[in-house]
Amino acid sequence: MNSRDMRMRASIARKVVTAGLTLSLALLPLAGCSSSSSDDAGSSSASATTTESTGSSAETTVSTTSASGDSVQVLSDTDVFTNRDLDPSYEESEAITISLSDSGSKASGSGVTIDGSTVTITAAGTYVVSGTLSDGQIVVNVDDSSKVQIVLDGASVSCSSSAALYVINADKVFLTLADGTTNTLATTGSFVVTDDNNVDGAIFAKDDLTINGGGALDVTCPAGHGIVCKNDLRLVSGTVTVNASGHAIQAKDSVAVCGGTWDLTGGTDGIHCSNDEDTTKGWIYVTGGTIDITAASDGFDASNVLQIDGGTITVNAGDDGIHAEYELAINGGTIDVQQSCEGVEGSKVYITSGSTTIYSTDDGINAAGDPSTTSSGLGGMGGGMSSDDSAYLLISGGSVISTLLAATEWTPTATST
Repeated sequence: MNSRDMRMRASIARKVVTAGLTLSLALLPLAGCSSSSSDDAGSSSASATTTESTGSSAETTVSTTSASGDSVQVLSDTDVFTNRDLDPSYEESEAITISLSDSGSKASGSGVTIDGSTVTITAAGTYVVSGTLSDGQIVVNVDDSSKVQIVLDGASVSCSSSAALYVINADKVFLTLADGTTNTLATTGSFVVTDDNNVDGAIFAKDDLTINGGGALDVTCPAGHGIVCKNDLRLVSGTVTVNASGHAIQAKDSVAVCGGTWDLTGGTDGIHCSNDEDTTKGWIYVTGGTIDITAASDGFDASNVLQIDGGTITVNAGDDGIHAEYELAINGGTIDVQQSCEGVEGSKVYITSGSTTIYSTDDGINAAGDPSTTSSGLGGMGGGMSSDDSAYLLISGGSVISTLLAATEWTPTATST
């Protein structure tokens, strides 16, 4: 049964909440990713840009919930996207070119070592990569203060036993997709342990990673995750397709999206962010872009808070459509959860603007209460009817339509490569 037929037959129960409020408070527009501003259906008081500096970029912290203008902020001091994140340009005359080839890769300058099919970047700078490695790897291993920009200019790298792009050490790596190009990064087989790191993604970065540019990138991984970042991941622009047996995208500290087109298929979650060691980390922030997720488990899954201020989002999920372990705020955007068990779930849920459409077999919206308490909170994550004072649902604006599907009208999406 296709999605349209499912919806037509979903008349068993339909819950519609439409809230349209004219707010007298001044709008505070989100800075940054201005090329994607048309995707933003709401506004935010958060500042989205900061100047790139030597060392680590400005950090975003999780705060107690605060209302600002017509939005609810569950993230504070959101200096999320640096100027360099948003600007994929580079000085071509200063860049080092890397020509990939199975018969022998070549580099035009220093800062690159080549050992068979492994190309290692060892110094800060900009590297323009083209050509093909049918079974090889690009490695970044520079000092902690160094930033590296890798421009994929018609590059294809497949690796049978590890990540096609492996960032061992850096301050930050910018993965830029050259305008008009199509690029591929793929892990084709099972992962083999070669060092102390548990490499399990076609792109695996131990430090900050930004993806930008006007080109296209295809990422595949039949035995692990698609894109993995152990620090902060910024998804700015480009047309990126990810197909993985694990999470399509996984980060430890944070994931922030402000533009681009992201077609994500995951055997577990679409976008997963979790940090068990630092309670201020593990958050997801979306302010623009087009995100299409098909996932066997959750569409979005944050171990901390999740905030959506804009963008166009489509989710088909075997479990939760959009899930945050703690607070979840929707301040804008167009969200279409086409399949889910529970559509939108967080300890507290705030919807202040935008258009949200939900199809679910259980709760359309579940305010589940504080997960650190022992009370069940509306039955806790997953349903039930007991009460919890820490659970909270606020719909103060926008349009929300939630449709309950009968179990016979819905089959969980199983996705793998």
